[in-house]
Amino acid sequence: MATLKDIAQLASVSISTVSRVLNRDQSLSVTEETRHRLFLTYFIVIYPKRKSVKSGFFIFLNR
Repeated sequence: MATLKDIAQLASVSISTVSRVLNRDQSLSVTEETRHRLFLTYFIVIYPKRKSVKSGFFIFLNR
């Protein structure tokens, strides 16, 4: 199973940035490009392995 560290390495950001973006920390200032790169990395690495998830990629991004 992939970890935050794995996602951070693949997206070329820090582990704390991954955590804060995935937890939707409003005080974090990151570019939309970085945010999208993290979500894409997450969905490529982790999302397919979560069999219980039924909502789509775009629904998650638009929360």
